[in-house]
Amino acid sequence: MNFNNTWRNYVAKPTKSKGRLLGEQIIREYKLIAEGKKDDAKKIAPIADHFGTIDIMAQQLRNLFGDKGVGRYIMFCAREMEEPYKRSYVASKNRDGEVTYKVNPSAGFVSVTRIFEEILGAVRQFHTVQNRLEQKDINKYTLHSLRRTIDNLPESETARKKRLRDKGEAEKNSELVYNKNGIMAVRPLTTQASCYFGHNPRLTTWCISTKSKRNYFDEYTKEEGKAFVIVRFFGIPEDNRDHIITMQFSGPGEPEFEMYWDAPNKAQNPDDLFDVVRQHVEGMFPDEEESWEDLTDELHDALYQEAEKAVFDNPPPDPAEVIERKCQAIEDAFSEKSEYTGLWWEIDQDSFLNQGHVAVYYGATTEVRLTSEDHGIPEGVITGPKIDYDFFRRVEKQWEQACNKAGLYVFEEYQLYTIPQEPGIVMLEMKHEADDTMGGYTLEGFEEFADNTLEIEREDAMQSRKLAIAILQRELGGEEKLELGLPAEDEQALDNEIGENMFYTNLERQLIGEEKGRTRQRGIYKFHCMISYGITVGADKSRGLDDILADMRALPNVTIVTVAIKNQKIAEGRYIAGLAVKFIPSTPGDMNQPELTKARIVKDIKRLANVQSLFKLSAGLIRLE
Repeated sequence: MNFNNTWRNYVAKPTKSKGRLLGEQIIREYKLIAEGKKDDAKKIAPIADHFGTIDIMAQQLRNLFGDKGVGRYIMFCAREMEEPYKRSYVASKNRDGEVTYKVNPSAGFVSVTRIFEEILGAVRQFHTVQNRLEQKDINKYTLHSLRRTIDNLPESETARKKRLRDKGEAEKNSELVYNKNGIMAVRPLTTQASCYFGHNPRLTTWCISTKSKRNYFDEYTKEEGKAFVIVRFFGIPEDNRDHIITMQFSGPGEPEFEMYWDAPNKAQNPDDLFDVVRQHVEGMFPDEEESWEDLTDELHDALYQEAEKAVFDNPPPDPAEVIERKCQAIEDAFSEKSEYTGLWWEIDQDSFLNQGHVAVYYGATTEVRLTSEDHGIPEGVITGPKIDYDFFRRVEKQWEQACNKAGLYVFEEYQLYTIPQEPGIVMLEMKHEADDTMGGYTLEGFEEFADNTLEIEREDAMQSRKLAIAILQRELGGEEKLELGLPAEDEQALDNEIGENMFYTNLERQLIGEEKGRTRQRGIYKFHCMISYGITVGADKSRGLDDILADMRALPNVTIVTVAIKNQKIAEGRYIAGLAVKFIPSTPGDMNQPELTKARIVKDIKRLANVQSLFKLSAGLIRLE
């Protein structure tokens, strides 16, 4: 950590390596300093550290300024972040003597997120103007004194030109909706305009206006058809949560005023906008108390009507069109990488009006051609009377069972068929489940599904193909055992995995079910999954996760269902939860393999009321006893 020693070592090195070695050494030192400073920050801000905020702040600083910035700014950030946490939480000790923190009920509402954004915004400003400041050590300031110092700085020529450029760009890409009686309403049409009119770390933490993390303006407007109108009420003090709000409208078509977001980013009932206007009127016209009611009615109706008209006259783009183009791009990219699989997808045009988002339904089919010449399947047998409907259905069942027992991906459907116009060809078809994704029936779900399907094709589908070939050879060979007959690369891969003899031994167990394998039919097994579900409200009661769990426990073979990952809301009317399902594969008079029982349970879960999809299904099984 001694720079003088580093410099002497640098000078002594050959010329070619000097720059690189010195650079690497400096980078290592900055990283060490950053980690040391972060550890010091955690000590002075124990509550913020408890909630993981110091690590998040360090990462944000690293993204903005590198490790050097972490070392310079993390102590200031930690100190200022600790203050709102001290006001919001009280410390206590549990039975083990560990310190825990509980919300202080007397503290009132404190937006930690907003303060986080405010601190980070102040650091960004300081980093830009520090050369113009008399005091260049940020740790000598508090957040308030730093903010005041920067505000009192005369605007530089560079800053003035940038502000004018930003202002011009934002005005060009926005609509002035209303500007009367101390109320200014603007509808931004681009992310830049939304950030210009809505970004202020001291006031707002809106995801459509943030500059410090992912911005969702384009996603909400282009993919979900939302429209936003940012409103400032100059009759309400700046430090009030209602000084600046965002009205959210649905679209396209006839716009609906869905809600408004206050400055701390909390959704509010659209009917409560009247109370906000009332606050503004009282602050704007304090001497006209006798006119407050009439003025509130007038200004509220004028603001609402003008905002609605602006969205109606210029609705956001139809989300279905945007989603369709992106789905096609996903399919095109998939087709370039896939050898055997084709995707299909369909957009539900009505889902936007009914669900608030465009639903995308999708799936995939893997098709593999087996030739008699390459795979040891006698052409005459394929075209002969032995190959009929019942034969293929029997082989399909054996194939599915073998795949399940081998721990391969559970395809929704396994099919074999011949092509009359092409003698000696057997087609293998595997249909993929469409709901085995975290994203559900959305654009994000389709993209995840496409990625998962590529992995399935490369691994499980090709292993499934090998099992199908072996079963066909076994069935078509009769008493005379056929040689494996796989292409050279497959034959070698198969030999490497389990060997030919072991393969046939395992296959025989899978297909015939020897008595010695019956032990797997006894005992208790467990698997994990995630479900997406909705809540419905009836006349006298609601139905949610507890009811779904009760239905699952009533399924055949299921013994215990527990919540492994706490349920959480991921969208309006949509929740997810991680479950652990325990079951016994056998019932009196019915001995089943655990993999087959699991597959049946999974299908039954998907059929339960309120279950929207089942995904992230664990591939294997855990035997408990």
